Amino acid sequence: MWQDHDSDVVAGGLLSSNTTQLRNTWSVTANGDETQVLAEAGHQHTATGWLETSEGRVLTTVDRVLTYSSTHAFGAAENPDALGSNWRDVETRTVLADSAEAEERKNDRRYQVDGQISLDEDDRLTTSIVLHDSLISEVTSAQRVLSRVHVSHGYMGKASWTINVPREERNATGTSSVRFQVRWDAGNGNGACFDRHIRSRNGYVVSDRQRC
Repeated sequence: MWQDHDSDVVAGGLLSSNTTQLRNTWSVTANGDETQVLAEAGHQHTATGWLETSEGRVLTTVDRVLTYSSTHAFGAAENPDALGSNWRDVETRTVLADSAEAEERKNDRRYQVDGQISLDEDDRLTTSIVLHDSLISEVTSAQRVLSRVHVSHGYMGKASWTINVPREERNATGTSSVRFQVRWDAGNGNGACFDRHIRSRNGYVVSDRQRC
């Protein structure tokens, strides 16, 4: 809800609104023992509206683009079996007021999932996974960056064990790594950052580092 303390009533309206058709495609290819399933999707919405405020008219345009892609590849008897997927969500808001330069606020969010499972000739079963999400949030005006925030959060894990043997002979191992980063720039030379990276092996933390 828009609030203007100097106006009893704030008039406004929608000037335009457009939503694209949902794009959703997929294909399957086979090459020998390997099969690949490719999928892609996308969607976009753009809207422009106005408000009559006590400081003049304000025009706002919001644009949002969503995209997705994935590759699922697997061999004979689903060995190996791998899936990689990526999502992206880009939101841009442009505000133009009578008494100021146009200001653009952009949020670029990305998400990633990559995983694989395989079984070798020695009956060693191995699974691995990579998870990552990030955000870049930026405010600009008159081609000048007013503020910028970059957030990154990633995880990598790998585990393996020998199948078809008694539990005491499985020789299970597991490693993981997680890292969280935040970098902030105020646009005037000031800023801050946080960076922490933790690694583990077989359930024990082997490294815990903080930088910045």
